[in-house]
Amino acid sequence: ALREPVSGTPSIAYGPEIHQAIHDAKEATNNVVLAQRRVADAKHAAIVQQKIALAKEIAAREATL
Repeated sequence: ALREPVSGTPSIAYGPEIHQAIHDAKEATNNVVLAQRRVADAKHAAIVQQKIALAKEIAAREATL
């Protein structure tokens, strides 16, 4: 009896250069995700610093009244 093929990635034998390209692409994707996290962290830190600066500015203005 014939069996239905298994769904998912077909099992094809790729050459080493294809495996390396896939590995490199996955590594590049991981690097992009890491860079995006670092940018998000830097943005958050900048917002926190802006809030601190604004609070200090308000306090200084109130102190001169």
